[in-house]
This record gives sequence, C-alpha cells and structure tokens, in this order.
Amino acid sequence: MATKQVTVTIPEDMVELAKQVAARRNTNVSAYTASALRAALVRDAIEQMVSEGYTPLVGLADEVAEDLDVA
Repeated sequence: MATKQVTVTIPEDMVELAKQVAARRNTNVSAYTASALRAALVRDAIEQMVSEGYTPLVGLADEVAEDLDVA
C-alpha cells in the first residue's frame, strides 16, 4: 500500500500514550495511528449507512465498533 507523509497536530499526552501503546503492540506510532484512523473511517461509514436506513447494518454498528475496539 502506498503511503504519504503528513503532518498532524495532536496533544502531547496523546502522543506519549500512542508511543506506549504502539510499543506494547510491537509496532510504530505511524502504523498505530493509521490503524486507529482506519477503524474510525470504517465506524463512520457504518454509522452513515445505518443513519440512511441500510437495514442489514442496523444493530451491527456497535458490534463492529466493539470488535475494532473503538466503541
């Protein structure tokens, strides 16, 4: 997968926590951040579909969010 370097501004305490979690998961902050962003994008897409009445997903959004550990 192609990547692109970007600059973001986040609170220092979140950076330190992200470093700690990434280290525990044996990864780096970039990969951890990409994973968290991907989970948020999926959650938002599911929430949008549910709000538009896509019935196969009604009730599934919370389960997916829990599976992604973003609830």
